Amino acid sequence: PFRPLEQLMGVFPAASSQHVPKPWATLMSDPFSPIIDFYPTDFKIDLNGKKFAWQGVALLPFVDENRLFKALEPYYKELTQAEIQRNIRGHDRLYVSTGNSSYSFVLGLYEAAGGEARRLVQQQQAYPFRADGVRGDVLLSADCVCQGGQLSSP
Repeated sequence: PFRPLEQLMGVFPAASSQHVPKPWATLMSDPFSPIIDFYPTDFKIDLNGKKFAWQGVALLPFVDENRLFKALEPYYKELTQAEIQRNIRGHDRLYVSTGNSSYSFVLGLYEAAGGEARRLVQQQQAYPFRADGVRGDVLLSADCVCQGGQLSSP
């Protein structure tokens, strides 16, 4: 299966290369790239009875995962630590704002943990959760963005 950044390489057009690691972005536009055919700049749109091009389906080449993985392989060593972390399949993340009905529950977990939060994060202490059609276990996160904080883009 694809890891997160590999998935982006398989679905993004070359025009979105700024969202993948720099060493990989070159593979999307370099005319000598072994996978340049995955990123055509000119392709047909199947309108299938639709009126506007944006309503159609872009007819793009099939992405051969073995070729993709082979092309990426030499560049893994150039990934930053943050990119390596972003390329790991981990737990799903739940982001809630102060207006969300689940906010007080999540805030309460962090307030109750207090100085023990770091230990609970390391132990992956799970808290059962169910609200608004969402059910599962909540784990505290070391990179929690507290009230009034700002979530930075990677």
